[in-house]
Amino acid sequence: NYYKSKEIDVDFFAKIDSEEKAYVLGFMYADGYISGKYFGFKQSAKDKEILEKIRIALKSKHKIGEYINNNGYG
Repeated sequence: NYYKSKEIDVDFFAKIDSEEKAYVLGFMYADGYISGKYFGFKQSAKDKEILEKIRIALKSKHKIGEYINNNGYG
């Protein structure tokens, strides 16, 4: 199941004591979304490298998917 729980560092934000943690938190607040009980990002393909760095920082096993926007926006 795609939405099955995946491993992540649940203590990553226990203490915001680095620029990396502050950046990730700010990025999540600015560009993240919540849908039901799931959190995610929808970013431009040029930002994939940022998402990969965030995934590594959070020790996440989540897949970074790609989709094509055909509505003329974004």
